[in-house]
Amino acid sequence: MSETPSTTPPMRPAPSVSLVLIAYNHEAFIEEAVASCLAMDYAPMQIILSDDCSTDGTFDIMERLVAAYDGPNDVLLNRNEKNQYLEHLTNLTPRMTGDLIVLVCGDDIQHPDRVKRVVERWQQTGATVITNQARIITPDGKPGNIHPPAPASPFELSLDHFLRDAVNAACFGVGLSWHRELTDTFGPVKLGARNLDRVFPFRGLLMNGCEFIAEPLAEWRHHADNMSIAIQMKQSEDVMEQGKWIESHHLNNMANLFAMMEDAQKYLSQQGRQQDLAKTINALSGLLTSTIQAWLPVRHVLAQGKVEYH
Repeated sequence: MSETPSTTPPMRPAPSVSLVLIAYNHEAFIEEAVASCLAMDYAPMQIILSDDCSTDGTFDIMERLVAAYDGPNDVLLNRNEKNQYLEHLTNLTPRMTGDLIVLVCGDDIQHPDRVKRVVERWQQTGATVITNQARIITPDGKPGNIHPPAPASPFELSLDHFLRDAVNAACFGVGLSWHRELTDTFGPVKLGARNLDRVFPFRGLLMNGCEFIAEPLAEWRHHADNMSIAIQMKQSEDVMEQGKWIESHHLNNMANLFAMMEDAQKYLSQQGRQQDLAKTINALSGLLTSTIQAWLPVRHVLAQGKVEYH
């Protein structure tokens, strides 16, 4: 009696992994962040702990924890001689040895199974970008809501869906992971586009797709110095100050959309996907126009108050 062929595709071999933590002036939070990375239940992998020339004790704490580490993973400790900000991750890329890159921020806490769950999802799907949910926590660690909240139906992660408003569930930097073919193919993010959590998922959708793990695999800390513009907008009480953050949000979106257009032009042309290229450029152009239209009245109000953008 013959066996019924399995419809489940075979699991891909486990990829090499680089877990990359980037930090700047995270003295109050860095010990928990680093400890959570060193306690991952996945090995072997490369762990990169990189400080962007902090002016507080962030690097000293990182150095102490690394000196005490006796686990199975290869740990690379780095400190930039000057603050690199947006170029920090880009300049670390040549030092990453893994095929799968798992990103960590120096003020967040990782669950011990995050890397294992990301690797499993990649083995199942081969997706270029994989992200996961996180639980919001206060500065002192009190738990809040899970983000992004789970919808009633599965997350939509198609390119067509993304092109409706240039965002999907995979656009979440706290849970961002990607295959190195993404950076090998596209290179650094274009000048001015600061939101990897928008640009990388878009690139992933052009390639082998995006996956989202609907499990909170990290603790996302909200605090006064959080770099998220969305958080800064909510925390700002002054009307004009809030307007500056809203303007920054629109300007970032413009830069992101323009970068996506360049990425699409380069990649889809090389792939000979002319129909996809025309559809993608047309959709991104429409989104860019609507973003400019939303930005103009904000700029007008700020200009009347003689307020410049961030």
